[in-house]
Amino acid sequence: MVEKVVYKGVSVSRGIAIGKAFFLDMLDNKKIDVTTLSEEEIDDEIGRFYRAVCSSREDLQKIQVDLATTGSEEAAEIIDAHLQMLNDPLLTTEIEKKIRSLQQNCEVVFQSAMSEVIDRFSKAEDLFFKSRLDDIVDISSRVLRHLDAHTHSAIDHMPLNAIIFTQMLSPSDTAAIQGCISAVVTNQGGGSSHSALIARSKGIPFVSGVDFKNVDSVNRETVIVDGDQGVVIFNPDIATLNSYRRKQKSIQLREKISDFFVESEDCPKATVSVNIGCFDEMTALDFNRDQNIGLLRSECFFLNNSDKFPDEEQQFITYSKIIRQAKGNHLVFRVFDFGGDKCLSCFSDQHRLNLQTLGYRGTRFLLDHQQIFKQHLRALLRATFYGPVHILLPMIADIGELRLAKQMIHQTYQELLAQNFKIGKYPPIGCMIEVPSAAITADLLAEESDFFSLGTNDLGQLCLGIDRNDLRSSEGRFIAHPSMVRLMQSVLQAAKAKEIPVTVCGEIASNTLFIPLLLGLGFRSFSCAPRYLTLLNKVIRQSSTAKTEELAEKALKLKTGEEIFNFLLNQHPGLTKS
Repeated sequence: MVEKVVYKGVSVSRGIAIGKAFFLDMLDNKKIDVTTLSEEEIDDEIGRFYRAVCSSREDLQKIQVDLATTGSEEAAEIIDAHLQMLNDPLLTTEIEKKIRSLQQNCEVVFQSAMSEVIDRFSKAEDLFFKSRLDDIVDISSRVLRHLDAHTHSAIDHMPLNAIIFTQMLSPSDTAAIQGCISAVVTNQGGGSSHSALIARSKGIPFVSGVDFKNVDSVNRETVIVDGDQGVVIFNPDIATLNSYRRKQKSIQLREKISDFFVESEDCPKATVSVNIGCFDEMTALDFNRDQNIGLLRSECFFLNNSDKFPDEEQQFITYSKIIRQAKGNHLVFRVFDFGGDKCLSCFSDQHRLNLQTLGYRGTRFLLDHQQIFKQHLRALLRATFYGPVHILLPMIADIGELRLAKQMIHQTYQELLAQNFKIGKYPPIGCMIEVPSAAITADLLAEESDFFSLGTNDLGQLCLGIDRNDLRSSEGRFIAHPSMVRLMQSVLQAAKAKEIPVTVCGEIASNTLFIPLLLGLGFRSFSCAPRYLTLLNKVIRQSSTAKTEELAEKALKLKTGEEIFNFLLNQHPGLTKS
C-alpha cells in the first residue's frame, strides 16, 4: 500500500484543490539545432522572427483583455510590461542585426542573446533587475514557441482538475490558465512574484517552495493542494481526502454571491472603492450607482501605445473620457507613477535606466521632469470641466516633495484660468503613503494633505526590505509583521488628528483575512480590484465593530508577524481547523 506523502511549502495564493499531478518541466525541454543561412535566406528568416514577435504580442493582448474584463487590473498591468518588452530594441532591431551578422537561424540567435540577458539579470544585485528575470524568461519562451510551429505550451493541453508542478510558472502562462487547471505548485517564486499576483487575481491555489525532485515513486493520481497552509499531499488517505473535500465545499459556498451571510447588528459604516487601470474595467462598472474609484492608475492607460509620449491633447481626450464615464462619482486620480516595470518605451535609454532605480519614480521623477508633469497636469485639470477629481501624488517621501508638487498644481491651475480654459473646481490633493519615511512623518504630511491613500504593497516591501520574488515575502509572519500593523495605525491616527480621510489600497485591502484587523484599527475606506467588491462588502457587513476592535487590541499585543497571522487565521470564519 502506498502511503500518504506530505510536502511543506509556502502559500502564495489561498484555496483548496484536489486533482491529478502534471509535471511541466518534463514536457518542455527541447534543444535547438543551428542552421547556417545563405545571403538569400536572411531576409525571410528576419521576417519569420518578426512574425513570431507579432504573434507573441497578439497572445499577450488576448490574455490582457481577459484579465481586465474579470477585474484583475494588477495582473493586466503585468502583461502590459511584457508588451513593452516586445517593443524593446533588444527584442527587435538588435536580434535582426545579429541574424544578419551571424547568418544563423533566428531561434539560435534569439535564444543565445536572451540567455546572455538572463545570465546578467540573475547575477545583478539590484532588486529591480531580479524582479524582471521571470518576465524576461517568460517572453523568451513565448517567442521561441512561436518560432517552432510544432511547439506549444504544455499548459494548453491539460485535462480537468490538473495540478501543475513546475520549477517556476511564467506570469503569462499563469494568466492564460483556464478552468481545467485547479492549482499550481512550484519550486521557485515568491508571494509577491508576478505569477503569484496573477494566481491570486484568478483565485488559483498556489504553493511555492516545494522540493518535489524525489517524487518518481509517489502516486500522482490524487493530489491535494492546501493553498491556505502551504501544504501538498500525495496519495491522501480516505479520512484526509474527505476532510479536504468538506473544506473545499465550504470555501465554494462562502465565495458564492448569496444571502447565506448574516449581517452584524453593529457593522461598521465603511466604503469599498475600486482600483482602475484600463478602459475595459471602466466599461464593466455601473457608474449609475454609487460606484467610487479609489485609485485610477493614469500611466496604465498609455503603456500599450508607448512609441511616442502622449501629448497634452491625447492625455486630455483620455482623461475627459474617464471622467465622463465616472458620472460625477468620487474619483481619485493618481498622477503618472512611472518607474520599475512601468516605463514607456519612448523614454530615452537614460530615462529608462534611471526609472529602474528604486528611489527614482512617481512624484520624484515628475518633479525632476517638470515639462512632462506640467503637460500631464494641464490635460488633467482641463478635463475636470467634465467632473470632479481628487489628485493623488505617488511615492511622496517628505513634505518638501508634497509642497513642490502642490505648487506646480496651483500654478498650472492659475495659468489655465488666465488662458480662459473652462475647468472645474480646484481639486483636493492627497499623498500616497507607501514609503516608510512618509508613514513615520504622516502627522506632518497630514497638515498639508486633503486625504491619504495607504499603499500597502510598496510600504510592506520597503519597510521589511523584501524582494517581491523572495519566498519569505508570502509568509504570514511577514504579511502581518508588527511593524506594518503599527505603521498603518500611526498613519490612521495622523489622518484622524487632522480630520482627513485615509483609504487602504494594495493587496491587503482585498484580503478578507486582514479586513477585520483593519476595521478594528479604525479604517473605514478600502480600494480593491473590481472582482473583490462583493466579497469585501459582505465581510464588512458581517463584521461587528466591538468584536473587530477587540481583535485589533489583541493583535497589537502580539510580538511577531507569525503570531499575528496565526491569530487572525484562527479568528477567520471557515478557516479554523475542522
